[in-house]
Amino acid sequence: MPRFVVRAEGPEWEALRAEVASLAALAGGDEVDLNHLARTLGRVVAGVGAAFARAGLPSVRLAAAEKALDLRTKNSELQAFVNR
Repeated sequence: MPRFVVRAEGPEWEALRAEVASLAALAGGDEVDLNHLARTLGRVVAGVGAAFARAGLPSVRLAAAEKALDLRTKNSELQAFVNR
């Protein structure tokens, strides 16, 4: 199996699929709560990051995206990163 191809099985994959379905449902609505959409996207990114880590392929880019989508991350930290 190629390095970046993994078996998508187990409870973490079921959770990831559920979050992806939730994200699709939110985006498909006539009205969207953008905060809820962003939190759901954060959970999707976290799930993908966990899948990479479990495969022994931790991703700095996914970790950065997860931190950026975490509403507890200060805007000043994000702005400093973006302005690099």
